[in-house]
Amino acid sequence: MYETVLSSKGQLILPSELRKMNKQKKGTRFAVYPTEFGYELIEIPKNPVKALRGPTKDLGIPSSAIKKMRQEDDKIFRGKHNIR
Repeated sequence: MYETVLSSKGQLILPSELRKMNKQKKGTRFAVYPTEFGYELIEIPKNPVKALRGPTKDLGIPSSAIKKMRQEDDKIFRGKHNIR
């Protein structure tokens, strides 16, 4: 188990052992989800298309198709939320 403390600015520091184990560096982004027991942190990949390459390689989907799907999803998301 690892322990950290919330700073006066509302920041949490991940213990260095965890950061080294997961090769996380300054600027690594996380999604934070509330759960019934507290919070869950999920690392956000810098390149979501590249992050999908491993799981989709066995499906035979070309990376260009995945990139196109991602662009279409992004376009829909931006339209729904009025983001330019």
